[in-house]
Order: sequence, then structure tokens, then C-alpha cells
Amino acid sequence: MPLVKLFSAFVILMAQALFIFMNTRGFDGGTGYVFLLLALAAFGVLVLASGDLANVFLVRKSAVILFFFLFYFFVKFYFESGNGQETRELIVGTTGGVLFALVMGLLASSSLAVIYDLRQVRAVSGLIYLLALIYVLVSLALVAIVFQGHFADVRTDKLLISENTGKYQRIGDLLIMLVMTVVALGCVLIASASRNSLIRSVPASVLILFLAALAGFTAQIVGSNKGIVVPVVLALIYLMVMMVAVMNLGDKRRIGIAHMIFGSLGVKLILASIIAGGLLFAFADTLIAYFNIDVSGLRITGFGSDDRSSIDSREEIFKQNFMTHFTYSPFFGNTQVDKLTTGAGTYVHSVLSVFTHLGLFGGLMFTAFIISVYHDITRKKRSSENSLYANSRYGIFRLLAFMAMLIMCGFSAFFTWMPLWFAFGLVGDWFHSRRVESSHGHRRRRSKRRVRIGSSTQNLA
Repeated sequence: MPLVKLFSAFVILMAQALFIFMNTRGFDGGTGYVFLLLALAAFGVLVLASGDLANVFLVRKSAVILFFFLFYFFVKFYFESGNGQETRELIVGTTGGVLFALVMGLLASSSLAVIYDLRQVRAVSGLIYLLALIYVLVSLALVAIVFQGHFADVRTDKLLISENTGKYQRIGDLLIMLVMTVVALGCVLIASASRNSLIRSVPASVLILFLAALAGFTAQIVGSNKGIVVPVVLALIYLMVMMVAVMNLGDKRRIGIAHMIFGSLGVKLILASIIAGGLLFAFADTLIAYFNIDVSGLRITGFGSDDRSSIDSREEIFKQNFMTHFTYSPFFGNTQVDKLTTGAGTYVHSVLSVFTHLGLFGGLMFTAFIISVYHDITRKKRSSENSLYANSRYGIFRLLAFMAMLIMCGFSAFFTWMPLWFAFGLVGDWFHSRRVESSHGHRRRRSKRRVRIGSSTQNLA
């Protein structure tokens, strides 16, 4: 049964990587849905293999708030837009589908939790590392194929494809989701490794850095600035997690913004960020020199000028339109407010657009959801818990990735930005926390209780 769960977990990750590959090779509509079905089928096997359905899903305050927020948002959009097709695309579309991205993150999260749990079993620990290396190698190869296809169409005067259909952000967003998954898997390997065995993470680390660099460069040549910035940030977070692990951070240490600012954890993170930043800079500089890349030809550098048109235009839209959109319907908002006021497409490129489109009611609900997810990440875990979500090393990745995606969305994207919702699914505390208790006393009490209620005594991990 452990092998069934292990292979099901990697099938989910591999199927998602193949789906992203199919949808980043060109600018056409969604394709490769068979891989999504494969991922869902593998998740079903994972659930059935647990033998304990009551402990698969965990209902927290964050999940309840999320349900009501999405219900309010989707119903409101449908009635205000009067367009069922646009509503469907908003919910499950592969270009900007909120629920689609959230479910993709949830599937990846469930897989990583199982991989972490099974990594504690010595008999399969080596196999897990091998499968992880294969997964990262395959993902790197898929991104390389995508890069090769787009690079063949790059202009001679700048590192940008000759034809842009306006769907370049979709490619960047999907590549960000892939990089986030690969980095999360790398952090799982670090979180489950002893200090003396961290050296074994070096081969995987090199591959992860190459993948982040190649995915970012691919996103950049199709025109996505977010697509290059976010992978760089995720690579930096990965190296920071590794450095903190080398500094021997305890597995059960509490994390949070206050601990990062005022506690010893903050000192370790500062040192880790300095070392990680230096390593990342050296790695990037080596790649640029080796491949003779002219960075002045990139869009993010303004093609050799000081042009900040992308940032400046977003800033100007925010200044001109935010209050106009917000005051149109301050309490409940209107999902079509840009069309009704300043023109279609002039919405604020910021996560704060939740207030203009859903009003104070929806905005405060979204804020409550953000706070609840933060609480789930940073809450003090019981000493008996041994799940991925109780591991402080992985917790640092969750918290930093969560903050990074919010900050990026804060000044560059609409609140329905897919990588943000993917991150919510990936780093939230949605699975398993009630089921992994390592002490014999807890295990015995749970076993007796389940015998009385007729439940299975098997756990997912």
C-alpha cells in the first residue's frame, strides 16, 4: 500500500507537469486535459489507499471562509456579467480559472504531504529521492523543449518573440506554477533530511536552480515579467530554506513574522538570505556569461533603456482608477466596474482590486481568508504531530512563498491571478494534520476510539 500511495503522488506531480508543458508550447487554447484527468484519478487512488477517509480532508476556518468567498464571487460575477461562458472561464478556465488553480495547488499539496510521510520510512526513502530526481529532470526537459520552441521565434534586435498574441501571461503563469511545485518538492526533501544528509540534496538543488532559470527566461522571451521575477524569488526562498536547515533549525520550531523580526529565527534568515542571495547571483552571473546572454535585450530591463512602462502603467492605472472603481459601489462592489466606468480592461492591477470588484464585504472576507491561512501556517503544532505541515523547515517555505505571492500580486496582477490561488492551495493547511501523531499514547487512544466508531486504523501516511 505505501508504494501505491507513493507512485500515485508522483503521478499527480508528473501529470501536472505534462499538462503545463502542453499548454506552454504555444498560444493556443487549453489542451492536454487528459493529464488533468490522470491527476484527479491518481488523487482518487491516493484517497482510497488511505483507508481512512475521515482523515483525508481537514475542515478549518480558512476552508469555510474560502468556500463562502468563492460562492459569493462566482454567483456575483455570473449575475453581473450575464455571461455563462465568462463565468466558466473565471472558475475552471486554464488561463485565469480561480478554482482550477486552487485545485491544482491542492493536488500538489496532497502529493507532497504523502511524499514527506513516506520519506520517514527507511525502506522507501531512497526510492523517493530517486523518483524526485526523475521528476525534476523530466520537468527540466519539458521546460527546455518549451524554451527551444519559443526561442526559435525570437527577434534579432531583442530577446522577445516576433509575434505576441496577448496570451503571454498565461505561459508565464503556468511556468510559475511548475517552478513553485518543483521548489516545494525540493523543500520537502530538505525538511525530511537530517543535517548530515543535506549534502545529498545538492544534485536536486542544481537541477531546481537550472529549471527556475530556464522557466524564467522562457517566460521573459514571450513577454512575461512576472514569469521571470517569481521563479528567481522562489529559487532564493529554496536556497534560504537549505541554508536555515544547515544552521540546524529544529523541526518543531514556531515560525511567524514576529519570530522572523524579533527572534533568533530572524537572524538565521538574514544570514541565510545573504548567503542564498550570493549563491543565486553567482549562479545567474555564471549562466549569463556562459551562454553570452545580453540582458539589455530583455523586456524586464526595458530592452537596454530605463523604460519602466509596465510598472509605470500599472501605477498610473491604480492612481487614476482605484477610487473611481471603489466608490462606484463601496460596500458590495461590482465585478464589471471597469466596463461601467473607465473602460474594459482598465481594472486595477493589484490584489486590492478585490475591494473595487467585490466591495468592502468581499474584500474583508478575502482579508479574513488571508489571515486564517497565515494562522494555519504559523500556528503552534502539537509536539506529537509529525506531518509535513508541522515541519518548521517546510513552514519557512510556506510562509515566504505565501508572502512573496501576495506582494507580487499586490502591485502587478488582478486578484484572480492563477499563481496566487495555486499558492493558496499549495501552502494552506488543507490535509492530514489530524492523522499523524507519533507518540504511542496518542496512537493507542486514537486506535481505541476508532474501534468504537468502526473506523479504519490505517493512516494516509
